[in-house]
Amino acid sequence: MRKTIEGLFLGILFLFIGCLPKQADEYYIKGTISKEHDGEMVMLFMLLGDSIVSVDTTIIKKGAFKFHGKENIRDFSVITTGNFPDRVLSAEVILESGKISVHLDSVSVVLGALLQPLYESYIDSLTFLYKELEKTYQIINGKVEHINDSAMNKAHAELTNYVLRVLRNNANNVIGKRAFDYYAYTASDEEVYNVYELFDETTKSNPDIISTLDDRMKASGERVEREKMLNSVFQDFELIATDGTIKRISDYVGKSKYLFIDFWASWCGPCIADFPYLVDVYSTYQEKGLEILGISFDSSETAWKKALETHYVSWEMVMAKNEKEMRNAYAISGIPYGILLDDKGCIVEIGLIGSFLPLVIKKYLN
Repeated sequence: MRKTIEGLFLGILFLFIGCLPKQADEYYIKGTISKEHDGEMVMLFMLLGDSIVSVDTTIIKKGAFKFHGKENIRDFSVITTGNFPDRVLSAEVILESGKISVHLDSVSVVLGALLQPLYESYIDSLTFLYKELEKTYQIINGKVEHINDSAMNKAHAELTNYVLRVLRNNANNVIGKRAFDYYAYTASDEEVYNVYELFDETTKSNPDIISTLDDRMKASGERVEREKMLNSVFQDFELIATDGTIKRISDYVGKSKYLFIDFWASWCGPCIADFPYLVDVYSTYQEKGLEILGISFDSSETAWKKALETHYVSWEMVMAKNEKEMRNAYAISGIPYGILLDDKGCIVEIGLIGSFLPLVIKKYLN
């Protein structure tokens, strides 16, 4: 029901925007804040990607402040007051033509003419659709439960299609740019470049759009390299054991039906968060033929060993002797990252993380 209401709201809003006469391309910001900030400076940063294009300033008087200027709907701007390490209040604002109300507080509120409420509705709908996707699976005590592949695929398609609709209707404003950030990592290469052609030349040259495409191209290249590795024999490397002796990946291959190699590091929070999933899958499938080898990309042996003491696991842990070569060999741009080898040393899965390993390993060992 909520999706229907939100969809109806967005449809009406898009139609309403299309029927409006063109307004003067100037914004008028009326801001409010607690009077305890009287006399302090409030700043309006206009951004282009991560770069500051201009800064406007004014003084807070009687709990109020004002800004006025030329419309900019291609990037968010930021209104802020205060300095670190003291309290800082801020709000993201779309500088659309017309009147904009801003209340700065620990949770700031922005009320714009059209795009601001449309963006808020987009975020609310995105959150709702994410929750619908999350309903198709659960992770309990580090274990994935109640997987429904059909429902998950449907929920994911609804989420992606919704983002695409918003993107098409907002190709050359900040809402479309934010939607493109998400879409570029979920759609196919062809779909991404088809959407990119919807942008005008100014949007195409936006630093954020260029960065997103660059990341996408890099990820696509890595994916191609990973696909080439499937069904090929692993590349061997020297490793440092906890007792200081030199080991090789080949020392662990063939000792079990399948070997999962987990690339991690003590400084990597998501890697540590993956351990409970690995513990669970290891306890379930070790007797069926699964072994795990943890290869750390730590540069500090002290930090690595301290992490092993803090996060004790029962499988073998070693440290990479040549991280750079290993990253290149297995197309590793980020960790956690894992590969699954069979007893012949053939790569059967690549680019895995611990939370997804239970879904994958069961097709080999169940």
